[in-house]
Parts: sequence; structure tokens; C-alpha cells
Amino acid sequence: VKFFAEGYYRKYLSYNEYVGSDLKYDLNLTARMDVAIHSTLSMGPYVSYRRARSREASVDASNFMIGLSFNYSDLFNLLGEKKND
Repeated sequence: VKFFAEGYYRKYLSYNEYVGSDLKYDLNLTARMDVAIHSTLSMGPYVSYRRARSREASVDASNFMIGLSFNYSDLFNLLGEKKND
């Protein structure tokens, strides 16, 4: 079992060309738990939260998601080494 968490916060600069849908700021947080099913396959629940405000809006907008993720990962043999079976 592995636990992952990531996030970012961005505050955008103003500029002369006004586009109302451009963001003033953006906050995104994600947490995920992976459970290995096989050596290359894992699955687990995740939670994601996003909050942002556009230049034209007077209030913030937010989004909260809960889901199930499936992950496949395999290392490529970039060095040309043979696998020992």
C-alpha cells in the first residue's frame, strides 16, 4: 500500500488584455492510496479538491471529487539488458 499526496497553488498576474474567464488564482489538492494487485497493476481510492476564481467572478468556485483509480506501470528496457527469468 502506498499513499500519495500532491497539490499546487497558482496566483496569476494581471495583464492588459481583459478576458473574464482567465483565472485570478487556482488551488488543487489530490490524495491517493494505491494497493498493488499485481507487480504492474494497482488500484485505490482518491480524493481531489479544486478551488479557483476567474477575473470576472465575484465568488470562488470549487469542485470536490471522490473516485477509484487504476494504474498500470512497467519499466521499459532502455539499456537493452536481458531479463533473468
